[in-house]
Amino acid sequence: MKNRLIKILVILVFIVLILIIFILIKSNFQVNSQTKQVKSLIESPTDGYVIYNVPYGKIVSKGELVAEIDPTVCQNEVKDDLADMKYLRIEYKRYRFLARVNAEAKEKFDIAEEAYADGLAKLHEDQASLKHCYQYAPFKGKITDITTSTGSGVSDGGTILEITKIG
Repeated sequence: MKNRLIKILVILVFIVLILIIFILIKSNFQVNSQTKQVKSLIESPTDGYVIYNVPYGKIVSKGELVAEIDPTVCQNEVKDDLADMKYLRIEYKRYRFLARVNAEAKEKFDIAEEAYADGLAKLHEDQASLKHCYQYAPFKGKITDITTSTGSGVSDGGTILEITKIG
């Protein structure tokens, strides 16, 4: 009985995941059933200011930069993280050595190891955020709508522009 409930729960979780993936794909790629046009909304992954977007009506290639959110905040976060990591790495190595020769308690080493791992995770997260400041065309298309112009503020998830697939 218990195994059967587990199997049912696994199937339900799988179905929910499939539905979530379908909704995410559907929200970014819209197909107009009357004209068979595929469109994609380019959205901001973070709060910030749009410092570049392509002009209305421009034909863009797949992978071409179409919008950029001001990366200054993200760049500063990464610089701060790198400085923190230098210190955390030194502390980690020092306490690892002292724990090996039993000069320091293992507890201090564990704390230093955890702080190093947390710092590394924050660095990777901020580097990923920095990459998301640059938005690229998902396919060859034409810019058919600009919602947020250069110099304007945009919120996390806010639409910047729309691309309609051509060819």
